[in-house]
Amino acid sequence: DLFPSHDNEAVILVERSGSMNSDNNDRTASLACWTIKRALEHIDCPVTVYAFDDETEIAYTKANKAERTKYKFIYGSGGTDPYEALILAEKSLLSSQRKNKMMFIITDGVFRSERNDEVIERVSRRGVLTTMVLIMRDKEYEHISQRNEYTLDHGAEIFRRVNSGKDLLALAKDVVVLAIVTGK
Repeated sequence: DLFPSHDNEAVILVERSGSMNSDNNDRTASLACWTIKRALEHIDCPVTVYAFDDETEIAYTKANKAERTKYKFIYGSGGTDPYEALILAEKSLLSSQRKNKMMFIITDGVFRSERNDEVIERVSRRGVLTTMVLIMRDKEYEHISQRNEYTLDHGAEIFRRVNSGKDLLALAKDVVVLAIVTGK
């Protein structure tokens, strides 16, 4: 059994900054979060969701199950600082006794790298599968990639742009394949 249901735990961090408000990125991020949470809960994996901008709050606790037919909309407003959410995810996952741990970061990718990337890399080294889910249209992605100002993957093991259900399926495949390869 690759993923015994009693041995998984996940944390999802969802950006809700003002930039997520453009192009319905906050809607896409909310749907991606709901889809990932529902899929993991289907295999009895507890999932905590933190929403962040300048501050962090819990969008779903482990005990809060995603509704079957309705997703929670996480509105975009405020600045972009995932540090507190990353520290909360790190504490939660590293204190868990579960064997397979996953952290998903759903963002438009534009946040400061310094201390945030250090946390992502530290969590990864401690056995947590880290996944960066980038919500960004082609035009913006090309513009930011060409300027080369930002590291959009932030050191995560899996980096995938998601703008559709098809993209989410590709992300799921990446997560499963890397989990098999690395044993995370």
